[in-house]
Amino acid sequence: MPLPEGRMEMPDSADPFLVSFPRSGSNWLGAMISHCLAEGIDVEARKEIYEAAYGQEYDPGAELPGKMMLCPNIYIWDRLPKYKRPPVSPGHLVFRSHTWKSLRLEGPSIYLFRQAEDSLVSFYHFGVRTGDIDPEKLGMKAYAMGNLPWWKCHLLEAKRRHEEGVENLKFVPYEELCRDTPTWLEGIMKHLGISVNSDFLESTVHAASLETMMTRVLKNPWHLAGRPGQGESLLDPETLEVVRADSREVYEHLWEIAQTQQERLRG
Repeated sequence: MPLPEGRMEMPDSADPFLVSFPRSGSNWLGAMISHCLAEGIDVEARKEIYEAAYGQEYDPGAELPGKMMLCPNIYIWDRLPKYKRPPVSPGHLVFRSHTWKSLRLEGPSIYLFRQAEDSLVSFYHFGVRTGDIDPEKLGMKAYAMGNLPWWKCHLLEAKRRHEEGVENLKFVPYEELCRDTPTWLEGIMKHLGISVNSDFLESTVHAASLETMMTRVLKNPWHLAGRPGQGESLLDPETLEVVRADSREVYEHLWEIAQTQQERLRG
């Protein structure tokens, strides 16, 4: 299944962006960032934002448990100019599309990336769940091998942006974000120039943990594919070896960039 190019209006180049290959955690991270921006927002404002985001009556049960889950969508925030908007997530457009080639990342932005085998396995399960993939006609091995070039292209273009001197693009490995969410989220918020109360940050991390969300929000077992390491357990050894061999170099390169940036923020 090829990646959809999607349709969108050209955002302002000064907007902050949250960009990733599909199934790399952008909705999860976007919800945490959005929630941090919602600190102190009252119930009426939460209702207004929620109904603008989802086009339906406000449902507190659909938020992060006890917290605010905002939708980081450019169209919503254009309709709500009085609120500070979170980083724009314009879909998972491959950088080499016309939109990305003509987009200047002038605002502080985030590039979230995930190990290829986990991202591709999660993408496959998502397609099966939505009905876009018939598992009887397209197996996980063929899907992973067919979409690996798209994953690699996405990361290589992000690498090129970095090498061309786009210094305001912060790289975030999904695996590290899962391993130490408080530290990485704090660094992300600092990169975006947003001050967050430490207690509020802690409560956000707890509310957004997979364990908490599984008990309150996520009811389908396919969400377990969001955990690091699922590719290793679900792909056959031969396919896993090929995927890792072809993806290791670019992933490790971006991981090193991310670690360097994170150390610089700590300093």
